[in-house]
Amino acid sequence: MGPYGPYSTRLSIRKDVPEGSCTCKYGGETFFVPAGTDFKLIAEAGKGYWGDIDEIRRQIGQGGTYDLQRDMAHNQFFTVYTPTANFAVGAYMHGAGYSLSTMSMLGLAYALRNSSNFSSEQIGEWLKWWAMGWTAAEYGVLSICKQ
Repeated sequence: MGPYGPYSTRLSIRKDVPEGSCTCKYGGETFFVPAGTDFKLIAEAGKGYWGDIDEIRRQIGQGGTYDLQRDMAHNQFFTVYTPTANFAVGAYMHGAGYSLSTMSMLGLAYALRNSSNFSSEQIGEWLKWWAMGWTAAEYGVLSICKQ
């Protein structure tokens, strides 16, 4: 048992906003962020991994260290954190030294191969949030979500 009931082997979808979440604003968008999230730290984590696709996948791929929409320890998927997770991808890839266009190309190739909800609508959302995270890192305006 855990804070959300018994854990299954499948991720359960949570549509509520978890207690303690913060809100961030960037590029005219407001989004929910898990408390304690440090986007600057996420960008720093990417340093040294340019070209190491396996490590990048472990860090920001599904279930990775910085996949902020999935709590793998508790088998929870938080839909409200999907923009946050994609923003983190952009920050991380900037830290790893990828250009905005290369990040987008690699991200779409990864998503085509691994995402169960790959669609033109999703592509637009992913690209938007990846670009916002990348741009925030480029301009040095990454924040920490403090409760």
